[in-house]
Amino acid sequence: GRVTAPPAGGGGGGSSSTAVSAISVSPGTLTLTAGGATGTITATVSPAGATNKTVTWTSSNEAVATVAGGVVTPLTVGTTTITATTVDGSFTATTAVTVEAAPVVKTALTDAITAANTNKGTATVSTDGTDVDPANKWVTQEVMTAYESAIATAQAVVDNADATQTEVDDAVTALATATSTFDGAKADGTKPVAVNKAALTAAITAANTNKGTVEVSVDGSEVDPANKWVTQEVMTAYESAIATAQA
Repeated sequence: GRVTAPPAGGGGGGSSSTAVSAISVSPGTLTLTAGGATGTITATVSPAGATNKTVTWTSSNEAVATVAGGVVTPLTVGTTTITATTVDGSFTATTAVTVEAAPVVKTALTDAITAANTNKGTATVSTDGTDVDPANKWVTQEVMTAYESAIATAQAVVDNADATQTEVDDAVTALATATSTFDGAKADGTKPVAVNKAALTAAITAANTNKGTVEVSVDGSEVDPANKWVTQEVMTAYESAIATAQA
């Protein structure tokens, strides 16, 4: 850091003490992040055996960064000069401090947008759901448009190189709300399920064929031994079952 000689006549101590002759600081420049970790400046007072090596610290712009005992706390974006001054002799040395804006992290927002685009595909647009299978979900065009608009708004924040972290965080929250609204609007489809009657038709045909393999008899006494017979009651029950299936 820069060293400034004391005013004429300065210096400390009498014959029984060792006066300070200089001060230096390290590092000479320091870059920190607003609201982030502190930085430390080390002051070295010469000579090493000086009697009073006490140093005071000041910041030229405490709105940007403050200093205490050489520890610099970054507050807002800007620049300031940290000065270390010896109590004995008023020697000074300075460090130029630059406080930069914290990097904006958009990972959570980009992940939320990806998830929202996937979620958007889990519902079909329909007026009333009657054209959507019961196994699927549907939403109105109005609901879908609102969700797509929310996704587009979030994407605009991602694409904005000047977006602040607050704007990014607010966009994450807004998209989460839009997703909740979209999910709450989903409904099961009500389209009638097509009924496959092929098996029943085949069963009726087989039953009618089977019905013809027997004769109706009271006791079978008039039926040839090579043939089968059933009572009229059995035949009527079977025919009734076939008619019910046909209906």
